[in-house]
Amino acid sequence: MKRAFLTEISLTKCVKANIGSRAMNSTDIHNYKFDCNIQQVKCTEFDVLYYDLFFADRIAIFKMTGNEVPACPGYSDFQHKGNEGEGQFHLNQGSIDWHFQNKFVQWLGYDQLYSLFTSD
Repeated sequence: MKRAFLTEISLTKCVKANIGSRAMNSTDIHNYKFDCNIQQVKCTEFDVLYYDLFFADRIAIFKMTGNEVPACPGYSDFQHKGNEGEGQFHLNQGSIDWHFQNKFVQWLGYDQLYSLFTSD
């Protein structure tokens, strides 16, 4: 069974987003400071995690298994006080190259994204 990367709710947010809310182009990842965090990650609750970066020009899709997450650079399992089994990791200038070299799946254009949710 083929599963979609994004839900209809995610698509709605993408459609409503304007260029100002995703102003950095994918080619600018080494030119500007940025910090995206993937949070509330419960590694025992999934086999594969897909995570994305939405740039002004396109979307980067990444993938890692639940077993790989704890070894991800910057992973912390102390997201909340008293928390057990939940953590987070950041994608920023210090970690972005690792994610592209080790966990990158593909680029997806916004036109490709929209076509996934429209019928012919």
